[in-house]
Amino acid sequence: MKNFSPWLLVLLWTASLPVACFAEGEEEVVEEEASPPKSPQALNLLAALSDLRKNPGESKLQEHFLNLFPKDIKSYEDLFDRDDDGELSAVYGEYLKTLVTLWEYREHEVGRLVVDLAKQASGNKEAIGNLRGLTVDFGNHHPEEFSRLLKHLSKEDRGHLIAFLADVEDHVTYPEYEDLILALQNLDENKLAEEFRRAKEKRMEEGTNHVPPARSQQVGSE
Repeated sequence: MKNFSPWLLVLLWTASLPVACFAEGEEEVVEEEASPPKSPQALNLLAALSDLRKNPGESKLQEHFLNLFPKDIKSYEDLFDRDDDGELSAVYGEYLKTLVTLWEYREHEVGRLVVDLAKQASGNKEAIGNLRGLTVDFGNHHPEEFSRLLKHLSKEDRGHLIAFLADVEDHVTYPEYEDLILALQNLDENKLAEEFRRAKEKRMEEGTNHVPPARSQQVGSE
C-alpha cells in the first residue's frame, strides 16, 4: 500500500468514525451523536456502505456504492458537511476513506467521481476542504489517470478545478500540491503542470484578498 499524505492521515484519525478500518467482517456503520438519516439518498448510501464493509471485494457492492455516492456538489454538502448539518456528516470521513480504498480497485470510476465533484466545488467548508485533499491525493497516487480525466474536461471546468485545488491560504503547509505538479512533470504533462503552477502563484499573490470563484453548474465529465 502506498503512503498517504498527512492530510489523509489526519482525516482518518479525526473524523468521527464508528469503525477503525475497512475490512471484511466489521460491524455495520452507525451514526454517533447525530440524528439518524431520514432521506432516501442518505439511507441508501448508509446501507450500501454497511454492505460493502462486510464484503469489500465484491464488485457489485463496490459499483452500487459508487452509483449512490453524490455526483453534484450540493448533494455532497447536504449529506456530508457539518456546517450544513448534513445527514451523514458525523461519519463523512468513513465515506471518503472508502473512496480511497476503492480507487485501488476502480481507478477510473473513483477518479471520474472525484474530478466531477471537484470541478464544481468552491470555498473551504470542512467537507469541501477534505474533498480538495482527496482530489490532490488521487492525483498523486494515480497521476496518469488524473491527467487523462483533466484533459477530457472543458477548458473552463479544468481551470475551475485547478483553481479550487490551489485555493488554500498557506501553500507552505500544502506540499501535496507541489508533489502533484512534480508527478505531472514526471509524465511529461508539462502544460498541465504549468496550469497548476500558475494557479498556485495566482492564489499566493491574492493572499487574504482572494475571492473563491463561482461554482460550475455542469455535472459529468465530457
